[in-house]
Amino acid sequence: MIREIMENWDRYCTDENFVGIGSTRKVYIVCDYVVKINTHP
Repeated sequence: MIREIMENWDRYCTDENFVGIGSTRKVYIVCDYVVKINTHP
């Protein structure tokens, strides 16, 4: 499951499971996992 989330994070990280934002990351909950996406390249 972790590999699937890593490879297709944009499909899983949607507004419905958005939980917060930091100074450089957005945080999502996917199943039992917390996914942090960097907002700066």
